[in-house]
Amino acid sequence: MTNDKIKKHKSFSDKMFSKLKLRFTLLVTGICSALLLICFIVISVANFVAVEMTIVGSIDKALSLPVDYFNSETVTEQGLTECSVIISESGNDRVMLKYEYLSDDEFDILVGMAKDGVSELKLQNRYYRIGSRNAELFGRTGTIYAIYDYTNLRSGMIMQSVVVAFSLLGFAFILATFTYMTSGLFLAPVHESIVRQKELIANAGHELKTPVTIINANLDVIRSDGAQTVDNNAKWLDNIGTQTKRMQSMITEFLELTSFESKEHELTLTEFNLGDLIEGSCLSFEATCFEKGVTLQFSSSENLIITSDESCWTKLAGILLDNAVKYVDDNGKIEVSITEKMSKRRKEVTFTVANTGAVIPPEELKLIFERFHKVGTRNDSFGLGLAMAKAIVELLGGKISCVSENGLTTFTVVAPV
Repeated sequence: MTNDKIKKHKSFSDKMFSKLKLRFTLLVTGICSALLLICFIVISVANFVAVEMTIVGSIDKALSLPVDYFNSETVTEQGLTECSVIISESGNDRVMLKYEYLSDDEFDILVGMAKDGVSELKLQNRYYRIGSRNAELFGRTGTIYAIYDYTNLRSGMIMQSVVVAFSLLGFAFILATFTYMTSGLFLAPVHESIVRQKELIANAGHELKTPVTIINANLDVIRSDGAQTVDNNAKWLDNIGTQTKRMQSMITEFLELTSFESKEHELTLTEFNLGDLIEGSCLSFEATCFEKGVTLQFSSSENLIITSDESCWTKLAGILLDNAVKYVDDNGKIEVSITEKMSKRRKEVTFTVANTGAVIPPEELKLIFERFHKVGTRNDSFGLGLAMAKAIVELLGGKISCVSENGLTTFTVVAPV
């Protein structure tokens, strides 16, 4: 796949990923904002209840004072809550216990409003709550009024609510910023999946484009002269057959790769001799190696009986050996080995396939297990084999790696058995 096409698809996937990050941020911020709103409501209600309890408690305390307390000769503020004002009225006589900020005229206005059934009062930008009770005052029937100035309490409650609101808004903003900045880490697998999907479609289309073009060109030649016999068109028909087989092979490989990568793929566990299996795979490549003058060496631990998926190991061995035969230099050497060892927790096998030949560049080595990635300019493969090998090894619970240096390329598979 060309660099321009890769950049184009990465650009498209980056746009999709940016939208996904934004939606993820909005979702997380929305949920957290709803929780913060609930917290704000709870705090506000708690503050309101606390203020109400303070007001009601102060008024009740003032109204519960004994009548003798209002003896004009012994007026004292002892027992009263701050900002509470008590007025006792008996006929035309009035005894007042007050604070300096409330004048006699203001007393009269508040008491007059209270007589009309009003308990919440606002006077000169201050807020009052009034309570009252009937009582025997100095031998006469009268009324005791308790006036509470809750202006400061109200201001404090409002200020506290504003501070909490702005704090929660600031926290929501910081949360949204942090979520957007870190969403890339949480959504990295999704981003990778989007990129791989786009590149997969583009690469598959690119691989299919060539054989389809060749088939159409050969069909056009055949149609151009309808008088020609099948034998006369044998060359064009052979070309069509070759390209059809090529497409069929690619589709088969791709379906196999998809099957191994699928989470629903189930391993069929049986007991078999892994050494015999790998040796049998090597024997199937001896003829090809002989034609190229390549030496194929195999070594294995004795009696290597394991319990695993035999078909997966057969496919894995075929892929790695086929890759080695393709890239080994003429008169070169291929070394295959399979060994068994016990780790701290389980028994593992190490399967290596090494071939002499051109060294794989480091930048290519990083992408060697990617789907449709081809090393060099070879066109005799689809670039799916090593991707399938990696999928098989991961399905078996192991790891695969590649080292290419000093004229030797080595694939190493370590898997539990």
